[in-house]
Amino acid sequence: LKVTDDLGCTITQGTKAFVKPKPVIKFVTIPVTCKGNDLIDLTPYSAPQGGIWMGKGVDTLNNKLNPLQSDTGTIFLMYSYTNNDNCTDSGSTTIKIEPQNIANFSASKTVGEEGDTVIFTNTSIAKDISNSKWNFGDPSSNFNTQTGKDATHIYNDSGIYTIQLIVTGGVGPEDTLIKSNF
Repeated sequence: LKVTDDLGCTITQGTKAFVKPKPVIKFVTIPVTCKGNDLIDLTPYSAPQGGIWMGKGVDTLNNKLNPLQSDTGTIFLMYSYTNNDNCTDSGSTTIKIEPQNIANFSASKTVGEEGDTVIFTNTSIAKDISNSKWNFGDPSSNFNTQTGKDATHIYNDSGIYTIQLIVTGGVGPEDTLIKSNF
């Protein structure tokens, strides 16, 4: 350090400066989740641990993400960590939130005659509805069940039928819809 006063006198003194290291944040990939799933503890997905997570749907006091309070799609999350030397680092990562499976369908007919063909249209909300499981409530038929997005069934006997659709596509739990009086 060199100091010069108004009279032109110079004093030089040596000193050491210590620069403390900044923490380095690292992330582990957060698995894809479903909008209907439980809270996700974000703590194990960052190092060093003990920082604060921020983002839509994040409880910053508990570092937990509530998928129901987030949008579907890719969500950006921020993480900030301050070490004991008061040095801070922050970074961001993402999580993908898929829509919750919600089974739904419509039918081309709900009243008909023996031998009528009914077309069932899958209007479910899910990442992938191509492997949906149908049960037509028609045990006398050799084709009482079917797998696929949409379905067609011929009812050879008169009666009242109960139709079941199970949607399994995506990362969340399957959803079942049962409609009676067809």
